[in-house]
Amino acid sequence: MKTWIVRALVMIGLLFFGWVAHFFLAPRGLAWIVWTLAGIVVAFVALELVLRTRKRRGERSDWARWQAAVTEPARRRDAIRELKREIDRARRFGPRGRVKHARLATRLAELQLALGDAEAAIATLAKAPVQDLEPLPAAVIRCARAQAYLHAGDADGAHATLSPVDAETGDAVVDASLRLARGGIALERGDADAALEAARAIAAIAEPHDELWDEARALEAAALDAQGASEGAAEALGSIEAPGRARLEAVGSARVRRLLER
Repeated sequence: MKTWIVRALVMIGLLFFGWVAHFFLAPRGLAWIVWTLAGIVVAFVALELVLRTRKRRGERSDWARWQAAVTEPARRRDAIRELKREIDRARRFGPRGRVKHARLATRLAELQLALGDAEAAIATLAKAPVQDLEPLPAAVIRCARAQAYLHAGDADGAHATLSPVDAETGDAVVDASLRLARGGIALERGDADAALEAARAIAAIAEPHDELWDEARALEAAALDAQGASEGAAEALGSIEAPGRARLEAVGSARVRRLLER
């Protein structure tokens, strides 16, 4: 947003300069200078927009490919190498690359979890500059790290990671993910009721069969299983479609993965 505000102010300044120049040059027959400069500016802006559009399209393609690699073992190692290169590139930009570094780290950690290397995933997220980020992206990193701890079955590590995060960040998706992570921690600590409450609350507001809904239903199944309600657990787990099951088998918590293996 700040970038666009600055650009708008620059454009206003250029328009004002052009108007002043035209006012003085037109009577002398030199208005063509103003129009030539205006054409150069317009061409430059158009070129920048084209390049930015192409860059964003490439980034979306890369992100979709890395996301698909979570459930496609043959692609994981190549995706991990690419992400590591991108993170190194983001680090070279210093403060300007912090947010990109954090975003890439969450995807890299997910792929490392899919390879069964929770320790590497936790280390990847620990290197993200959480202390230098705004509260929302910092919460995203901490949530991802807590999920990595739960993947390894370490509820204490997950709890310690989430302790500095406020109950609500103001972002509905992030808050839902945080609540599910806290529900997973509660379940590992023996509070199946709290986990079940969190799971059902998120499942009720999530879009059916998206990642958040799948995670909520999986947590519900794990909580019901812990309570001895095996039929309810099987029903909740059975509601998750094949793509969601594949993702949970790769990156879900240790408890959820054990449940899926039965």
